[in-house]
Amino acid sequence: MKKTILILTALCCVHAAISQTLNVVVGEVTYQVPAAQAGDMLYADGATLTIMGKTFKISEIDNMYVDATVVVDNTVGVVYDGNTAAVTVAGNVMKNLDVVAKGADVSIVQGSDQADEITYTLSGQSSDGSFYMDGELKASFVLNGLSLTNADGYAIRIDDGKRISIELADGTANTLADGTSGDQKGCLMVNGHTELRGGGTLNLTGNMKHAFWGDEYVEVKKTAGTINVLKAVGDGFNVNQYFKMNGGTVTLKNIGDDGISVAMDGKGDADDGKVIIKGGTLDIAATAAGAKAITCDSTMLISGGTLTLSANGAPDTSDATDYAYAACLKSGIGVEISGGELTMSCLGAGSRVVNSDGYILLSGGTVKATSTGAIYGSGSSIRKAGGIKADGDVTISDEADVTVTTSGAGSKGIKADGVLTISGGKASATTSGGYCGSGTDLSGCAGFKGGTVVISGGTVTAQSSGQGGKGISSDNTIDISDGDVTVTVTGTNYNKGGTYSKAAKGIKADGAITISGGTVKATADYHESIESKTTLTINGGMVTGISNADDGINCTKDMTISGGTVYAVATGTKATSSGGGGGWGPGGGGGGNKTGDALDANGNIRLSGGTVVAIGSRTPECGIDANEEGGATVYFTGGQLFGIGGNNSHPTKAQSTQCYVTTSGGVSANSTVTLKSGSTVLASFQMPAYSFSNGSIIVTAPGMTAGNSYTITLGNTSKTAKATQYSSGGMGW
Repeated sequence: MKKTILILTALCCVHAAISQTLNVVVGEVTYQVPAAQAGDMLYADGATLTIMGKTFKISEIDNMYVDATVVVDNTVGVVYDGNTAAVTVAGNVMKNLDVVAKGADVSIVQGSDQADEITYTLSGQSSDGSFYMDGELKASFVLNGLSLTNADGYAIRIDDGKRISIELADGTANTLADGTSGDQKGCLMVNGHTELRGGGTLNLTGNMKHAFWGDEYVEVKKTAGTINVLKAVGDGFNVNQYFKMNGGTVTLKNIGDDGISVAMDGKGDADDGKVIIKGGTLDIAATAAGAKAITCDSTMLISGGTLTLSANGAPDTSDATDYAYAACLKSGIGVEISGGELTMSCLGAGSRVVNSDGYILLSGGTVKATSTGAIYGSGSSIRKAGGIKADGDVTISDEADVTVTTSGAGSKGIKADGVLTISGGKASATTSGGYCGSGTDLSGCAGFKGGTVVISGGTVTAQSSGQGGKGISSDNTIDISDGDVTVTVTGTNYNKGGTYSKAAKGIKADGAITISGGTVKATADYHESIESKTTLTINGGMVTGISNADDGINCTKDMTISGGTVYAVATGTKATSSGGGGGWGPGGGGGGNKTGDALDANGNIRLSGGTVVAIGSRTPECGIDANEEGGATVYFTGGQLFGIGGNNSHPTKAQSTQCYVTTSGGVSANSTVTLKSGSTVLASFQMPAYSFSNGSIIVTAPGMTAGNSYTITLGNTSKTAKATQYSSGGMGW
């Protein structure tokens, strides 16, 4: 009777005061009905009360009162306070909500008839509470100073499969943690599409598995504040469909697996399986075995933002058939970076800073990648650490600024199993690791390595100091048509006798090398600066090859020069006299025991254009050396050349139509050498910063006639010699 009188009194009050609000209290839930919306309220048989379509059992109503609270339609509020939670529900949505609050565990299920989006505001504190929501309509959540820990399950679970907006109220700190037991996939779980916004802070701790789990895409909006993963047993963010970041600050630390992991869900979305980063600040430290800072099944697209990533875990060998290795960026299809600032590092054995099962495209932004990881395994199963690696193609273009540093044995700065293309931007690779492997299966470090290498623009810098290392290396061909390429190799060679060797070379291709433009300068201390295992063609550009203990420029078959300016120098300054043979140091390493030719072809040397200066070493080395022992020779049909060394090859066949002269003498560093017919200058050669005294000299230029005398001016010294078209016999003056 007392409860009935209270209810009747409240009903009379709400009808009498149209601006007031009727509050119906059921347990920890208060339903707030504005008088203006209340309409007819049906009180039936003393057992039920129906207001705005929601029927209450009189026996369950704990209180009813009227106050002046202003009710906002389509809202639900939850305030946690220790072991309890106070829930308030706007009257216009209460008929479509099933609300259960027990202690600090709150569950709300939206009915299918709900037509308008509801905003849920969560605040307060509980160390033993939770929030659950389900429905069939998109929903919004505001975290307004919420601290919520669930001792035996999720903190927040939203099973609604539609768009879920989570706003971090400006100026608030919000902290969620799950328990160490239960079947939850994350501390914060969302079944639908998650959009994170608002200028506050969200702290997540995943004690059972992931910190955040999403069954569909996650988008961090431009307006997002700060999101911190303080700990996760599994991933920081484990997401299906895609992860997109437009702004905010996201920091992931103390994670037991990957930082951000995105899997395809196969539902046909165009961005399925992708990571898309357009802005914001992202800081991830992955330390677990085989863990990645960011990994996705599809393509990774980075066009802005500031990313600081590290992946320092050891190899994960738990699956004996498929070892996992650490990486900062790992993609199943491709990585595209067109903007932003990325600073990345890896130190785990076998790790790679950027690793793609498909392609890598770098067209903008600043990328700094550092790998200090060692090799893992032995023999043919060695896994080498490295900087940037694609199973397919790697392309660097436009405004990209890429700097890679590696120190592991056999590591590569930038490697493409397919085509490595550089058409613009800046690319720098520094490697210091030595060789690895055994028997004939040896591998040295390399700044740039490709199945095929194509350089058509940009600035390329390679430095290698590791034993047996390379600056630029190709399994097939190297084609350089433009750009500014600088290669410096200071590492020693590795030799264990016979075929068990690895040479430290500047630019090396197993196939042909073609240079048609740009500026190329390669320096190697202990082996060839530029070497092709087949043919080498130069028809343009400025090419400089300097070796301090072997040939300047070398090829296994024919060498053809039809244009450009070529400087080839074999200084011999790093050569030693101790054992090893064939340019190799003793006992498995060291420098060379020989000097070298400036231009050395194991086939013919053909000059039809351009300008060449070749400064070789002392006898038996040459300025220019064709394989005369094998029946090859030199062909002059155009261009101009000055060569000096212990000896020189010369034309021996009539097909060499341009005449030449030979003499002896020396040149000074940075001096000018001229070839004159009377007072007419036929050719002028600017010497590089190297001197040579009392050597064999050969000079050719257009306009020479066999039998005529020509003057060669070597600084302050002049020599006169008669021109010859070709002559039989071997090398000689």
